Amino acid sequence: MSTNYWDEFWKSYELRTNNAPESVRAMMLARERAALAGNAEAVLFMNHWILQTLIFHVEDLKTAYDLAVKTAIEARKPQYAHMQEHICTQQDLILTYLGMDPEGHEHLIDEAIKFMAQEITGPMQCRFCLQELRCSFEVARGKIDDAQAETNRYLSMADEATSSSHKRHHKTVAYASMCDVAYRQQDWTLLLNSALQGELLSAGEDQHVERHAYFVACQALAQRKLGAEDQANLAYRRATMQASEITGMTLPRGFYDTLCLYNEATGAWDAALKLRDRQLAEIADKGQPYWESRVRLERIRLLKALGQPIADDAAATRPVIGRLKRSDKFTAELDRLTAS
Repeated sequence: MSTNYWDEFWKSYELRTNNAPESVRAMMLARERAALAGNAEAVLFMNHWILQTLIFHVEDLKTAYDLAVKTAIEARKPQYAHMQEHICTQQDLILTYLGMDPEGHEHLIDEAIKFMAQEITGPMQCRFCLQELRCSFEVARGKIDDAQAETNRYLSMADEATSSSHKRHHKTVAYASMCDVAYRQQDWTLLLNSALQGELLSAGEDQHVERHAYFVACQALAQRKLGAEDQANLAYRRATMQASEITGMTLPRGFYDTLCLYNEATGAWDAALKLRDRQLAEIADKGQPYWESRVRLERIRLLKALGQPIADDAAATRPVIGRLKRSDKFTAELDRLTAS
């Protein structure tokens, strides 16, 4: 067994894509050894990558939450100001808040974004991370015009990337954000154009397989709304086929929203329900009560449209809503759905 906690950490880090839970466990052991050695900077660095693995690979925000809060507070101390991780850990915190309950943590997210903005003086990459967070935050809290403005800024920033691969990556992320904006605005031309650009940029990119499926799903909805049924049907088949080949990963929320809107436009309630079933299976009991509540409410609405019983689903939804800091909106929607 190595006596060097850095060696152990980097070996554990390499596991994150193939065995993320084991990677987290082993990184935590290395972190504890760093703490025993009194290396606070190593602990902060390791906590950042533990959180990144929990958020993006394990997708376990319940486990991430306490660590994200504790680490972000620690990172704001002056002794860490020279480390890039004093900024990165704020990103971890914001991502955790956005994934769990964006409305309930709205003030805290806004505060963390402002802290990041004032602290970023160096690497351009940090500015890209911040801009992506701004886009996600405005979409999550329903300020869609602001989200569009932030996304346009992101697209402009992407042209400043220092390499073609970075430029391609950030444009892909930005076009996914523009798709998020467009289908909420019901701007079908913007949705189609953004999805076509995004599909082109994400083609063949392993890190963007989920977004690639999302871009194709957006084309299906946009083509249907624009009256191009043949193209819409083809894109729908392509999107669902791609999704069937993606395992162990959570598809973008917009993938499900757009394909459900596609099906509901022709009364294909069964198909929409199957999509929401898959979405719920991906996020249930993973510390995402806001998004889980939203999906559960959508399922209940679809069950009602199909004339199926909803009592059990309503009973299962209420305690999930109860975990939100601001539960009034979803409680009122559940009450409305169960009233008739």
